[in-house]
Amino acid sequence: MKKNDPAKAKAPRAKGTRKKVPADPAAEKARKIALAAFDKKGYGIVALDVKNLVDYADYFVIVSANTEQQVKAIWSNVEHEMKTAGFEPLNLEGHDHNRWVLVDYRDVMVHILLRPLRDLYDLERLWGDAPPLALDLPEADPIGEDLDF
Repeated sequence: MKKNDPAKAKAPRAKGTRKKVPADPAAEKARKIALAAFDKKGYGIVALDVKNLVDYADYFVIVSANTEQQVKAIWSNVEHEMKTAGFEPLNLEGHDHNRWVLVDYRDVMVHILLRPLRDLYDLERLWGDAPPLALDLPEADPIGEDLDF
């Protein structure tokens, strides 16, 4: 068999049609989750890069909500957007009470909490060694950020 057999040669790709692969697929997943939460008025959204701190995830996405109904709405939208993108959760906890929902997307863990629980558990302080991931979300609506419970 010839080394350069034309029958087995691949057709050349048109210029600019190379498939783009994100440099960090987990970071892109975290950003997509953050945007889905933002779309349902989640606030105080942060993503922490924990890949050098734990072996079970690359990022934590933390979102605040004002009511149990809002926690549910945020989770439902995250679930919808992730399914649309082809991702199913490995595990889901807390959705029966909607006070703190924890979703495991393998490389991204999502925490959706009522504000008082977020203040109580202070996950950002707990994971203070984790650098934040830039999310580039639209300008936040300040609703809920100054509420006292």
